[in-house]
Amino acid sequence: MKRFAIILLTIAVALMAGSGVDAKVKRTKRTKNVTTKLPANLNELMRAPSIKTNADGVYFINRDAPRSLTHLKVVNKEIDSQDFKATIYVDGKLVQTVKHAATQNEIKFFDANFDGYVDILFGAAYPREYSAIFLWNPANKKYVESLNNGSFNGLMVVNPGAKELYSYLSGGASYSGYSISKWQGNKLVETERLVEIEPSDIQDYANYGYCMQYSVINGNYNEGSIRPYLILETNELSIVPSKWRTIMNNVNTCFNDY
Repeated sequence: MKRFAIILLTIAVALMAGSGVDAKVKRTKRTKNVTTKLPANLNELMRAPSIKTNADGVYFINRDAPRSLTHLKVVNKEIDSQDFKATIYVDGKLVQTVKHAATQNEIKFFDANFDGYVDILFGAAYPREYSAIFLWNPANKKYVESLNNGSFNGLMVVNPGAKELYSYLSGGASYSGYSISKWQGNKLVETERLVEIEPSDIQDYANYGYCMQYSVINGNYNEGSIRPYLILETNELSIVPSKWRTIMNNVNTCFNDY
């Protein structure tokens, strides 16, 4: 009888031990599945930093936009020859993982669409380099990749007051282009372009409708002759609107300083 009682006690202890192990396993699994809570004030943390503009009211992305922020951290890793994967953290907590196809492993933070929240530029803001802009959406608290009617190639100068972005468009030794772009929702759209062509090479561009050294063109221009979209043409830089001369000066300064 005594021996039988010992056997029963041994079995009971074993069952209790097994039950304890299972409970630990289940608790561990439940802990792993818990989603990390994001800060309640996430949108406040995503407020864009102030960036000082120059006397013309602009700043240069490559030179002035910060590469790091206190609350926001982005780890950008190349996953193949054409794509990067970026992991975005706020106060050390994972917010989102995105993919992009920028050609350089560079990151800049600035308010790209002028809504007061910090956006992310992946890639160099420089001609012949493709970059991508992700805009912060405060409604769903996620980054959304912005669209464009070409590429962000050459995007270098930002004008917060006019809510415009200025680019240098590389066209070779005899052709220089400068563009003004504005946001339509989450799409960046070119509104105007200034083309400068060396006088000795004007004839090479005659089939496209260029007759003078400087031409200002409506942003609806895509392919073919510029004549239906021409706003102004002149051989005198002094006749080019002062706004464009200011843009040229700032974009060229940024281009030369890179």
